[in-house]
Amino acid sequence: MAHSRAASVRRPRHPPQGQATDHFWSFFWTIPADFPTGSLGYKVHATLADGSVQTWEPFTRPSTQLTVIAGEPAMAATAR
Repeated sequence: MAHSRAASVRRPRHPPQGQATDHFWSFFWTIPADFPTGSLGYKVHATLADGSVQTWEPFTRPSTQLTVIAGEPAMAATAR
């Protein structure tokens, strides 16, 4: 999150129906219209039930970072 803000995430089962074979963390963030374009670095700090914290950070090469570009994305058609 911009400016080191914290956010809650979900860990839903996969597949959503039937026998769960795995769980995935999921999160979304709506980028504000006035957010600057360019690379967006981030880290994930997970606080466990015992209070310990684990940190994960992706590669820091510019080509592997999330990139914010100007404009509205074309939305994919809904799967049927």
